[in-house]
Amino acid sequence: MDLTLLSSDSDSDLGMLAQLSDSSDEDETLRRTPKRIRRVNYTQSLDDGDFTFRFRLNKHAFNSLLLEITPLLRVTSTRNYGVSPLHQLLLTLRFYALGTMLISVADFVGVSKSTAGRIVRDTSSAIAQLYDKYIYVHRRSADKFYRIAGFPRVLGAIDGTHIRIQSPFSEAEHRYNEAHIKTRNTIERAFGVWKRRFPVVALTLRLSIPNMQAVIIATTVLHNICRNHNLTEIPSEVELPSIDNSTMPHNVVVNDIPTNHRTDLINNYFMTL
Repeated sequence: MDLTLLSSDSDSDLGMLAQLSDSSDEDETLRRTPKRIRRVNYTQSLDDGDFTFRFRLNKHAFNSLLLEITPLLRVTSTRNYGVSPLHQLLLTLRFYALGTMLISVADFVGVSKSTAGRIVRDTSSAIAQLYDKYIYVHRRSADKFYRIAGFPRVLGAIDGTHIRIQSPFSEAEHRYNEAHIKTRNTIERAFGVWKRRFPVVALTLRLSIPNMQAVIIATTVLHNICRNHNLTEIPSEVELPSIDNSTMPHNVVVNDIPTNHRTDLINNYFMTL
């Protein structure tokens, strides 16, 4: 009987141990199951208009850019929660479009703030490496600038702070001044469109200097890509500060000796008009 009782108790104990073992195995399986993050592919879930509004590029431009920079991007994990090049580019473009804190775009893709920072850094650097393809002086720039207001020998326009000088006296100097103002306006308009398209460069950049430089070059590349794809200017999602690219201090006296190039243009070109 003792054997029978022992046998009965043993069966019960073994059954309980089996249940505990099964439960432990289930707990271990749960602990070992990798975290799955399902990220939305916005190229599929949004129509082209909504996609362009959120990411500033249309789908065709986005996919072309993705093909160009994918070899330059790295996926930090081969597991199923690694951030793909597609989502790295989506996150970075969203950051450019909002100019907001990194934590906001980190939540957008489901990564930590530090990971979002690395993604913006790496993706900006990858896009910036395309600068020689998208940032260049057009061969016919001089002709196009000349057609604006008859200003010769202009290949490009660089904006900055313009210091007021003594008012022009001669008719030729007046013509020079008017042509200069109209010609310079091209870069002021371009800066305005660039900043409204990518508010990140109109707001305060909370990044290191090297990362800021990469973002500036990258958004310039993207601006030119938008132009290549004939994308119209998109209203900003965020309120931007007043964009004034033509700040001119008043009553600033400077040396009244004109530069050789300015004198040459006035005397040998504008004087003859």
